Amino acid sequence: MAIHRIKGPDGRIHRIEAPDNTPPEQLFSVVQQQLDQEEGQRLLKENTGFFQTAGQGLARGAGQLLSTGTDLIPAMVGAKLGFTDYAKEQM
Repeated sequence: MAIHRIKGPDGRIHRIEAPDNTPPEQLFSVVQQQLDQEEGQRLLKENTGFFQTAGQGLARGAGQLLSTGTDLIPAMVGAKLGFTDYAKEQM
């Protein structure tokens, strides 16, 4: 098992313990699940209304989509081309 460092859509570096050969997409998915759980817990604490929660969800989804285009996709391409250091930085 190794500790993988993944840059999440929130800009933070997340540490995930997983086997050495775990695909970057799977690691990113784990980070996303953790962030979704944190967001759900935060929303429950705030007791926000439906429309406010829906708006926050849409805004978050748009941010994640942008993050995928600017971080994950270039990292995947870099990894396929043999630029593993660049790919690790992007994750």
